[in-house]
Amino acid sequence: MTQTERSLSQVREQRSLLQQQGQETQQTRMLLVGLVLAAGKGSRFSPDRRQSKLMAPGPDGRPLALCAAQALSTAMAPVYLAVGPTFPALKTLAEENGYASLWCPHAGLGQGHTIADAVAQLRRLHPQAAVCILPGDMPCVAASTVQRLRDAWLNLDDAARRKAVLAPVFQQQRGHPVLLGPDWLEPLSGLSGDEGAKQLIRPFLKTVPVEDPGCLQDIDTPSDLQALCAAPPAQVQRSL
Repeated sequence: MTQTERSLSQVREQRSLLQQQGQETQQTRMLLVGLVLAAGKGSRFSPDRRQSKLMAPGPDGRPLALCAAQALSTAMAPVYLAVGPTFPALKTLAEENGYASLWCPHAGLGQGHTIADAVAQLRRLHPQAAVCILPGDMPCVAASTVQRLRDAWLNLDDAARRKAVLAPVFQQQRGHPVLLGPDWLEPLSGLSGDEGAKQLIRPFLKTVPVEDPGCLQDIDTPSDLQALCAAPPAQVQRSL
């Protein structure tokens, strides 16, 4: 099954759930969109910016960015990669593997600008969609975590679904990805700076308990990646 076929299957599954609950409306018809943040500089991984950490192979040989995209694609569709000028090859990587890309020309100014660039485009493509945002340097997020966020969102009533801010929590630590309802598209498209959406969403965030250490694990340096690839297969598999 191709990535496009998997995406269409996910859309059908989500709509079926809503139909069974009698909750499918015009507002929820677009359902969930996934967004992988893959436009950063990765300065701690490669200070001279010659190597993109998100194109580096993880434990199973796949580039880290694709590991993150695959986790999202288990529960939502379509999945986009936000890419930028520092590593434009990520755009090709995304599209060759069945994912759409969103070009973020201001990504060099910080993560807030990346989110703003990407979400502004999502607003035009999917004006009534919720968006689930995952940093591309988090390759170990479990599919079950993404699915629990999706299910928690689907179990809300329509008004709450529109305003939702949901994130996983593991051992009292808040992790990623973060799922935001359609009402957040406009404020997200106005972000700037390097802090992302943290301050904006903090007062509204609700957590979803998960058994997934991978929702906390990011890759910042080559030694982080080496440690991940050297971990016993069973330990890595628990996170993937």
